[in-house]
Amino acid sequence: MFVTMAVDHLLTSFILLLICNTGFSAEISVFVKTGDSVQLDIQTQELSEFYMLSWFKDKSQIIVSYMHESRTVRLHPSYKDRVDFSDKTFSLTLKNMQKTDTGLYTAITRGESENNIVTYRVSVIGFSAEISVFVKTGDSVQLDIQTQKLPEFDLLSWTNDKLENIVKYIHESKKVKLHSSYKDRVDFNDETFSLTLKNMQKTDTGLYTARTRGESENNIVTYRVSVIDAVDAPVLTVNSHWSSSDSCTVNFTCRAHDLMINSNYQNNRCSPQEVTSQINTLILDCSKEAIICNYSNPVSWQKDLINIRQLCGGFSAEISVFVKTGDSVQLDIQTQELSEFDDLSWRNDKSENIVKYIHESKKVRLHSSYKDRVDFNNKTFSLTLKNMQKTDTGLYTAITHGESENNIAIYRVSVIGES
Repeated sequence: MFVTMAVDHLLTSFILLLICNTGFSAEISVFVKTGDSVQLDIQTQELSEFYMLSWFKDKSQIIVSYMHESRTVRLHPSYKDRVDFSDKTFSLTLKNMQKTDTGLYTAITRGESENNIVTYRVSVIGFSAEISVFVKTGDSVQLDIQTQKLPEFDLLSWTNDKLENIVKYIHESKKVKLHSSYKDRVDFNDETFSLTLKNMQKTDTGLYTARTRGESENNIVTYRVSVIDAVDAPVLTVNSHWSSSDSCTVNFTCRAHDLMINSNYQNNRCSPQEVTSQINTLILDCSKEAIICNYSNPVSWQKDLINIRQLCGGFSAEISVFVKTGDSVQLDIQTQELSEFDDLSWRNDKSENIVKYIHESKKVRLHSSYKDRVDFNNKTFSLTLKNMQKTDTGLYTAITHGESENNIAIYRVSVIGES
């Protein structure tokens, strides 16, 4: 558990938003009390052009999809009556949060490329009069008073667990007094009464309390601040692998510090696993393309991955095609029935969307570098590549997006000279 709870019936609810300023994307940690709601914003005012925006839970389950052109919003049936989506700000509000809702929530746009806009790590917790905050060594942290209305007071102070007054604010004179050992290390906002601690070190770990004094003394909020180091990168090691034309088995080990996972990849999958040690988490996951080892703590995240295609070659639905320089080649989807989807795209091994077909509007969008070089059939969904050159050699994949992402067909195209 990332949060230490100290039960106090006087505290009815809180939401703590802590932005972790690490090298890992824009992961934002959010704590919300059981039964409360939380609003997840996209954290940017300008988005690159897109045709669809989706919010995912744990990077796999689509909560909501928004089709930009038609302004259509589609909710996953399990989230109906539990979410609100703003088609202007693209924010997602999750209601009546339960502990099973704890996890990663990611906003993703799709256009000429796929972009992760923001990721939230949401933790649903019970009552706590003590708010736990994790901050990376050397970073800053802002402590808020968690209320918009304070009782009338003469003096407000922030103290540490040594009972030192880090800052004192005299209400009548508006004067701010800083403790000598904290000069140049703190900022105090005399309007919101928040305290910002800068360049945090492990010796700064401890309790921080905001108090007011007037006719009586009141504890406004207490934070348990833990200063921790960023995690090191995990190591993913292949112990053995075997492959044939129709199968591939890989035995591997995912290791980080004192945590380790041993597993096998077989038939396009492996069993997702997660192990924890105190505040560190090691997660193993697989896709058709890669084995992924994620290692994280509340302030940082690192990963290692192995490309399956490099190990398994022609395994899976990969079809080898040879085409002569200057000729055309037609790539078919190899199935007569497709599961329901929002869009279908053909992608090269540079992750460029050569063509994207929007199912609802029947619109076809071509990548600028492929104009006049491809034909797309919007009935059979086949792709014809014309005037092929040796630089066109590579993998071509048909992918659908709907409630999930599916690889429909993979071609390994080799362009060769005249025989």
